[in-house]
Amino acid sequence: MYLWKTKLSVASILMVGIVFFNQSMLKAVENNSPHYEKGVARISTKDGKTGIINWKTKYITSKGIVAATSNATNSSQRKLLARRGAIVDAQRNLMEKIKGIRIDSATTVSDHMINEAVRAEVKGSLKNFEVIDEKWDGEVYEITMRVPMGKIYKVFKNPANATLSDRKATQPKETKYTGLVIDARSLNLVPAIFTNIYDEDGRKICGPIHPVYRVSAKNINNIKEERIGTNPLRIAAKNTVDPNNIDLVISKENLKKMKQMLVGTDIFPKKKVVILID
Repeated sequence: MYLWKTKLSVASILMVGIVFFNQSMLKAVENNSPHYEKGVARISTKDGKTGIINWKTKYITSKGIVAATSNATNSSQRKLLARRGAIVDAQRNLMEKIKGIRIDSATTVSDHMINEAVRAEVKGSLKNFEVIDEKWDGEVYEITMRVPMGKIYKVFKNPANATLSDRKATQPKETKYTGLVIDARSLNLVPAIFTNIYDEDGRKICGPIHPVYRVSAKNINNIKEERIGTNPLRIAAKNTVDPNNIDLVISKENLKKMKQMLVGTDIFPKKKVVILID
């Protein structure tokens, strides 16, 4: 009896260890990802800097750092002036990151800012900044702020080249599926506001789609996300489209499933799409 209890205890400890190990491995995989940072996706801007976008909540985050000026008359004024400078620096960095955001495989926000209306919308978004962290060590002020992508997204939400699957239908077709999950892990996919889907012969089948990008080491069948509901169609992407690796290539078999089950429904118009990256 004693021996049986001992074996049971050892087995329990091993099971706990395995669970803990698997959870640790998952966190390690996520943290080593080039796109992962506290649950958000990182993007590379045109000038080589790194911007941060939470593709679910549509926030862009940036930091501003300024050293205290020697012109201040007292410590309170030094702190106040340094804080103001840090805010200006953070806003400037935010603008650079916004300008470098990929709209699609061909353009960035910067490319569209030659249009005066677009430029005004983009600059106006900086007025909605929110300070989420600030530090002062007596010499240097550091501010972390974010702005919502809402106004920026609205400028680009109705691309002229949208296909039939992206236009809102007055009476969408019924389907048993509640969303779409596309597994693009290991394909070096670059996150962008919009992505397109192509077949293996290079024909555009669907898009632009505005998806949520999610870094994950989980099995595709275990992915849960509010926007895709409880019964999403799950497919794997076959490749990305050169040279920017923003658009996806889907196999004939998976395209057939998409056309039969999703085209004409509200899945694409209501953006019930999650793309897995690593």
